[in-house]
Amino acid sequence: MQNEYQIELKQLRQFPLKFIIIYLSIGVVWITSSDYLVEILVDEASTLSFVQSLKGWFYVFFTGALFYYFIFNEKQRTIRFHNQVIKKKEEVRLTDTIIDQIAQGLMITDETGRILKANQYFVKMSGLSVEDIVGERYERLPHFVSARQSYRQIRRELKRNGKWQGEVSTKNLQGEKNPELLSLHEVRDEEGKLKNYFGFIVDLTEIKSKEEALSKAKNHLQSMIDHSPLGIIVCDKKGIIHIWNEQAEKILKVEASRAVGYELTGTVRELLYDTRSNLSSVKGDESVPTQLKQIVTSDGEEKFLQVSYSNLFDPDGSFSGFQVIINDMTSEEAYRRELKYLEEFDLATGLYNFNTLKMIMNETIEKYTKEQHALLVFDIDRFHQINQNYGPSFGDKLISEVGRRIRSLVGDRCSVGRLRGDEFGVFVDITCQEEVRQIIRQVIRHFQEPIVVRNEQLHVTVSTGITLYPEDGLRFEGLYQKGNAALKKAKKEQSHYFFYDDSSEDSLYTYEMENELHRAIKNKEIVVYYQPQFNMKTGELFGFEALARWRHPKKGLVPPNQFIPLAEDTGLIIPMTELIIDQVCQDYVSWQRSEMNVPSVSINISANHFMKESLVEDLLAAKQTYQIPDDALQIEITESIMMDIENGIEALTQLREAGIKISIDDFGTGYSSLRYIRELPIDFIKIDRSFVNRIDQSDENMIDFIIQLSKLSSVQVVAEGVETKEQINYLLSKGCEVGQGFYYFKPMPTEEVFGLKVG
Repeated sequence: MQNEYQIELKQLRQFPLKFIIIYLSIGVVWITSSDYLVEILVDEASTLSFVQSLKGWFYVFFTGALFYYFIFNEKQRTIRFHNQVIKKKEEVRLTDTIIDQIAQGLMITDETGRILKANQYFVKMSGLSVEDIVGERYERLPHFVSARQSYRQIRRELKRNGKWQGEVSTKNLQGEKNPELLSLHEVRDEEGKLKNYFGFIVDLTEIKSKEEALSKAKNHLQSMIDHSPLGIIVCDKKGIIHIWNEQAEKILKVEASRAVGYELTGTVRELLYDTRSNLSSVKGDESVPTQLKQIVTSDGEEKFLQVSYSNLFDPDGSFSGFQVIINDMTSEEAYRRELKYLEEFDLATGLYNFNTLKMIMNETIEKYTKEQHALLVFDIDRFHQINQNYGPSFGDKLISEVGRRIRSLVGDRCSVGRLRGDEFGVFVDITCQEEVRQIIRQVIRHFQEPIVVRNEQLHVTVSTGITLYPEDGLRFEGLYQKGNAALKKAKKEQSHYFFYDDSSEDSLYTYEMENELHRAIKNKEIVVYYQPQFNMKTGELFGFEALARWRHPKKGLVPPNQFIPLAEDTGLIIPMTELIIDQVCQDYVSWQRSEMNVPSVSINISANHFMKESLVEDLLAAKQTYQIPDDALQIEITESIMMDIENGIEALTQLREAGIKISIDDFGTGYSSLRYIRELPIDFIKIDRSFVNRIDQSDENMIDFIIQLSKLSSVQVVAEGVETKEQINYLLSKGCEVGQGFYYFKPMPTEEVFGLKVG
């Protein structure tokens, strides 16, 4: 097609020359031949003139017709050529458009490698303009950064094979390097002469990124398979193993090298036993129900396996194989037995736990309703003190040893359980009360021998409360409550044991109150009331004392003297105070947010709580959590804590250094505290309300002494129970400026503190 175009163009260019030559040739031939014929044929002069004219006109008409013929033909040829040129241009334009739309870089070079044409995608990839690209050798473009040696190799390969394809390194204008695929091909004419090179350039960045992501995903998947806690086996549709992970090796005791490439039925036959037919009937994403299988490994170990199966399918939905997931349940069986043990027994002692003993008692009573039974509730005397002196872990060891002794003493005829804490229960069938007394005497005699715990010899005694069926109750719940009441009666009377009777009703009430107090703390029925403290001279708010109150859901507000002593006796004072500390911190944050100025809040800490090893850490953690500023928190301790100065001074010093102030509550009611006041890090002394109440009874000597002592020790005094103007005047006259009491305000709930107005 290109040759035809060239020939046509050549003929058009030669037309003027050809036309002149033809014209001259015709003219010469006509003139010479016509003159010769006229001389031969015409003799007369008159005729010769006419013939000459006729000859001229004939020549004009003949050449005119001949010229018209040639020009007409050339015109038609020119029109055809013009149409062909227009068609070629449209084809070229369409080709250029298509090439520019291709999402690959395309370039055409001459035989030397100089770029003649490049599509828009290549221009975009290179970051250059068309003018910068056309006419430049492709390997010299800044876009290509591979070493020149590489391009020499490319040219040699092109010369040898006529084509080359490979990955080259490229760089955009921002200097970022990208991998690209370059493909070059020779273009030769019909004679085999090299005319051009045609090149494709493909950006491999996304492909490489996907390949890398696919490689990572494959590695992650392989890692998941290798480190899965489950055994994973993948087989093709013929049952040939392709994947056998590490856990499958451990569970089945078969190495992957002896499994991969072999049939599963020949490796571990039991895995597919009674399963092949189910697998073949499963369709889509369905799976064969999980099965429990028992197998024996190659080394003779018996295994309990949970095995699940699922089919695998190709993208077109055709069946390609199946996978087997194995969970080794051998240790799970042991765990279930251990869990069952923990559900029924106490871990520390090996005795029945509370629920198991309860179940045994109720079942026995239902089965033998006409027989007599007894419940003995044992409790270690002074256990709380032992726990404080030696620590909780020591106490746990002691409980374990006491439980062991009781179990060995009562024998198999009794059901023995640990009820709670240091409390044990013994349930026994009896015929008379004397049998119970024999058991008690045996226990007392045996506990006269010391118990050795961690090389420490302890002389431990136990108290016992006893209830009888059917006299004291028909179910475990009633018998246990009354047994606990009898135990408290025995402790109160310092007796080794006590049978429940009407005199135990007070203890029974105390037991019920203790249970309710447990619930109250758990349900946050214990709330905080605040009693303001004032500077009695200026009327300014000095601070608040936080006081515990019990909002009983049925009884309403329970007086503090009914539950605070019980909380201290049972140790519940510690979780109760921890609840109060948290609530006080929350309230203080609320006051700050409402821009209410509260100088400080004091919290009462019992002696039992002060002995807790983590008290300092707990207080500082609460202060840090709620961002309470220094000097905003106070703790009030009793004089009994001051008696143990060696243990108390370190904790008080840590608290004071951390910005928590220390106050001695009810000062003056003890006997030994006065000589310690100057040795402990104390900020405040609170005069007990009993002394303040006797001011108008001419009994002010103790108040005067406390105020003078505080001045000598540089400690501030706070008076409790201020109720009259006369008391205020007297206290101010002696130098006590801070007081609290009903004269100002009664203790109030948190919501009323926000409305407090002072002047």
